[in-house]
Amino acid sequence: MEKSLVASINNDSKFERVTVHLAAGNPWWQCGMLTWLALALPLAGCSEAPPFEVAAVQGTVTIDSQPLAQGRIMFAPIASSNSLNAGKAAFGRIQPDGSFVLTTYKDNDGAVVGEHWATIYGPDPELEQVTQVSNLPAGLPKFGRLAVPQKQVVAAGQDNRIDIQLTSQDVARYGKK
Repeated sequence: MEKSLVASINNDSKFERVTVHLAAGNPWWQCGMLTWLALALPLAGCSEAPPFEVAAVQGTVTIDSQPLAQGRIMFAPIASSNSLNAGKAAFGRIQPDGSFVLTTYKDNDGAVVGEHWATIYGPDPELEQVTQVSNLPAGLPKFGRLAVPQKQVVAAGQDNRIDIQLTSQDVARYGKK
């Protein structure tokens, strides 16, 4: 006698049907097969492409023409008028020379295509004690978070170079502690 187990999985809004035939005489085989099925079904569809198109993004952050030597940068996509979901934000670590490369889904893949609001997160106070930030302009106000006042645009199908040039006045005006 043979029994059947039927499972449906949702893979990109398409339902697929998986039928597993269980041999009635061997309960250990049935248990092993059910365990395998329970582990394998959640992995179905894991190799899908990201839900939003991304394009490579690299650039620099400068304040008064000098590189911001540490911190993080975030690009938050802006939803279009016909969509509520804008996509996943991209993040990058600002290097000592002010450069950054953005990551959204996998290392250095870039940011979602479209318009973004950029936010710069200032030097980590714990790291600041270890790494002196000596190349910043004198009198620069300390900030924990700085909203970049201009929208940034990530274009499809190309390597995007986005250089963010700020002044001490921008930091004083748009920075938050």
